[in-house]
Amino acid sequence: MTSPQGQKKRVLIVEDQPETQRLLQLMLQSKYAVRLSATVDEALALVREETFDLLLVDINLSEQNTGVDFLKQVRGTAGWASVPAVACTAYAMPGDRSKLLEEGFDGYVSKPFTRRELEEALEAVLEDVA
Repeated sequence: MTSPQGQKKRVLIVEDQPETQRLLQLMLQSKYAVRLSATVDEALALVREETFDLLLVDINLSEQNTGVDFLKQVRGTAGWASVPAVACTAYAMPGDRSKLLEEGFDGYVSKPFTRRELEEALEAVLEDVA
């Protein structure tokens, strides 16, 4: 997916597992400009330095900070209230999706996922803000 200027949309992936980071990068790099972050602190630093069109956030990042914690901090940062965020999580029990949407995520994809499921989740939230 590209922006009106023909540039790829910028996606920040916040994921602590290196294998999942690599998988997400491989699945998305042909359509999106991807940046990776393994921690909430690193992701917050990137948000302060760069702009992104979308956030793809793991929920179970660490005992200290979750993806929900990260999203709340980002939403409180000037200019970030409307940047779409997709939860990418192994929490896939009944009610988990609606709970994460209530927490402020715009989309949800459960692990394991296919490339198609991932791309559809990202495209759906990007279309909503277009």
